[in-house]
Amino acid sequence: MSSEVSTAARRSRRDRGSGPFRRGLAIAIVSLVVLVGVLAVLGAIAPPRLSGASINVAAATERPGQRLALTLSQPVAIDGAELIVTPEAAAELSIDGTTATVRFSGMLDYATDYTVRIEGLRGTATGATGAIETRFTTPDPGIVTLLRGAAGEPDRVVRSPIDGTDVETVAEAGTIGDLAVAGSPGTEQMIAVSVDDGDGARVRILVPDQPAVEAHGPYEASIRSLRGTEAGLFGWIISRGVDGERDYVNTLVVYDLAGESGTTNVPVEITGPGGAALLAVDWAWVPGSTSLVVQDQDGFTWLADATGGEPTLLGTQGILRGFVPGTAMVLTEDAPDLLVTDLATGEAAPFGLRPPASDPDAVAGESAVLAVDAAVWIVHRLDRTRTPSLIGSSIVRTDADGDTVLFETSGDGSIILDVCVSPNGQFVAATVASTAVGDATTAPRPTTVLIDARDGGSSRSVPGESINWCG
Repeated sequence: MSSEVSTAARRSRRDRGSGPFRRGLAIAIVSLVVLVGVLAVLGAIAPPRLSGASINVAAATERPGQRLALTLSQPVAIDGAELIVTPEAAAELSIDGTTATVRFSGMLDYATDYTVRIEGLRGTATGATGAIETRFTTPDPGIVTLLRGAAGEPDRVVRSPIDGTDVETVAEAGTIGDLAVAGSPGTEQMIAVSVDDGDGARVRILVPDQPAVEAHGPYEASIRSLRGTEAGLFGWIISRGVDGERDYVNTLVVYDLAGESGTTNVPVEITGPGGAALLAVDWAWVPGSTSLVVQDQDGFTWLADATGGEPTLLGTQGILRGFVPGTAMVLTEDAPDLLVTDLATGEAAPFGLRPPASDPDAVAGESAVLAVDAAVWIVHRLDRTRTPSLIGSSIVRTDADGDTVLFETSGDGSIILDVCVSPNGQFVAATVASTAVGDATTAPRPTTVLIDARDGGSSRSVPGESINWCG
């Protein structure tokens, strides 16, 4: 009897203890179910969100048509979406499921913070609408210029950001002829200089964090037209030189530090059809490639490749003038006409290069092409009542909207010696020199002025001349 009472008591106590536990468990389960339901409802009405973004910022400053890929949290529709790019840059938006692609029509500016925002994105499954935003910064390409030494001093190559600050000397030699830069903006670019320390000309390549590389060439060489490309290659013309039994005359060579020629320190010659000598008068890299355009001494223009193969004859098109920025359109001049040839199609057409409106007290000088419909000119100002009559210079942009003065010298007798355009078409680089008379130690040194090619705003100076863009 006592045993039965004890068992019943224990069961009663267990039931009294488990009741609150079961009630708590039930409440927790119900709460969890409610929370899951709430989250499901919120997910069903949540607007699209940004999950990831990617863009090659260096390529975006080198070539038009680069893409920003945006990964979204859900499929969206393009109808009603608005694309906003700050600072303003022409772009198109396309959407495929959970991927939004922003394609930039032109090349982006250097060293610039961009914000890309898409408003009115509607989820195709939820109907919820929202906005996404991302930011990125384009690289500073760096400016490399040449500072000629005063009497008895060596020449120096200096490098600085595009704002002209933090100038550093990267090379010096008794005499520096040409300079060139290879590699993309934002990377550890290589600098090559043709130098002569009194023992003959040669090319010295400066590689970041490594000893300088001497590119061996023929004995008593004379070197000109040193140029680099984004692909990391250099090339130059050996005007003359002797190597064993061979005489070099206007021989174009290329040098790949990472390839076989970089291993042996011997440049590779660019030859004509069948391996015949190609006597080069001038040449230029095709932007963004290992191809190059060569003009020979007979006036023929050839398309060759640094990796080998037979060159292709483009025709007889006049003096080589480089490329339209960001394109494979080569410019050649048969004065007074300028011809543009699209290497992608082989089609050639006259280029409508229009000089600034005539002024009896001014004369147009050198020009440079900005785009397929725009150019910049050096215009020298004259005072015909004095001798010498040249009193100053300006940079004038010509396009379908007319003539725009982008820059003028300050009136102290300074003049503009030459002009070229940055690879992305953003800046005009003008070499400014003083006409003041001085001896070899006190005469003012030329400087390079960077001018906004659109409106002339935000001009700034960097020391030296022969900026690497002008190669």
